[in-house]
Amino acid sequence: MEFSEEQLKTIALKTVRINVTNTGKPAVWEYGGSRGQRGYCQIVADSNGADLVPIFVTRNPNPNAQHALFPIRRHSFIIRTFRAPGNNGETVVKIDVMRVTDIDTDAETARAEIVAKFRRGQWDEAGTQLLEKFSKLQEAVTASLNKVREFNCKRPFYFKEREDKQ
Repeated sequence: MEFSEEQLKTIALKTVRINVTNTGKPAVWEYGGSRGQRGYCQIVADSNGADLVPIFVTRNPNPNAQHALFPIRRHSFIIRTFRAPGNNGETVVKIDVMRVTDIDTDAETARAEIVAKFRRGQWDEAGTQLLEKFSKLQEAVTASLNKVREFNCKRPFYFKEREDKQ
């Protein structure tokens, strides 16, 4: 994806905490849900925005806590969604779509750049382009919106079932 000079100036880098599996692979949790009028969540997707097979799904999870652990690689997407009451009774929803740029398993961190933002009811220009280019990413964003609205969420929302499961 090509970014203009103006867009490159506004790209924010984030440090994301990761887990390292027993086999040394980097992984990130899907977590979150709603606490009534407020909510937050994190969804993980592959480099095309598609759902992933989880490494681990929590049994008997706490509400709005960690629900499923997913492998990540460079260019994986991490979607963070926040919901809160605003002025005049409207609901404020903020979405940050991040793309993993670097992974440091020794420090258990990943660097990610915010490549799209949803604010005041609309996507920025990069977000519109990104959702057009990666059609599966829209499914991940929709899953994050559903998860952030589920009161005391105790389940993962965006994942692929294991093929060997019958």
